[in-house]
Amino acid sequence: MVGYYPDGRRKRVSVYGRTRKACQEKLHALQEGLNKGLDLDANYSFEQVARIWLQNKQRISPATAKNYEHIINTLSAEFVNQKIKTIKPIHIENVMLRLANRRYSQSYISKCYVVLNGVFQKATANGWCAVNSAALAEKITSDVEPEVKEPFTEDEVRLILAADADDKMLHALKLSVGTGIRGQCFLGMEPARHIKEDKPSYEELKAWLEISGLPVKKFFNTSGMQY
Repeated sequence: MVGYYPDGRRKRVSVYGRTRKACQEKLHALQEGLNKGLDLDANYSFEQVARIWLQNKQRISPATAKNYEHIINTLSAEFVNQKIKTIKPIHIENVMLRLANRRYSQSYISKCYVVLNGVFQKATANGWCAVNSAALAEKITSDVEPEVKEPFTEDEVRLILAADADDKMLHALKLSVGTGIRGQCFLGMEPARHIKEDKPSYEELKAWLEISGLPVKKFFNTSGMQY
């Protein structure tokens, strides 16, 4: 019991979980929320709970937070202000089917399930819905083939192996040939450097640009200063 209704009836809240431990954790989270002024009568939409979930996420990188934000926008557009307590597993399955039919990748579909599960865990723990519909929904898969990176051409391999032995990029380039790492993936292996103290050579800049296909400004954060 968590209080009384205006007419005197006792206000009770139920939590559900697959194990006793899961129920205890939800009860603990619910009690903490009540101590902080949680409104059990709130009728939140999916998007509102998703924003709360993301806001309370800790120890995630800015890039991950940005990805979650994009996924929440995508899912919120599908649920169109639907109250989270009314969302059933079949609704989630239909949403994921629509995303798969719109040719979203399997990676993106999987990330959507991660967000959905987190949002519904937040909702069930706080009494905003009875069950985690995301955990009960059938998993939908996408038939979009993952992007396959092109192998190095003979000319590229010949150019790499003919590079000057003192070239700072040579060992990384040879590693990329031997392991199949390509483009921006292997460029990320070189640690960040202060370009004022360790200026890149013409050869390095040329190699970075040719391999990445990116504009030169993508490699530097100069904070408006000239070097």
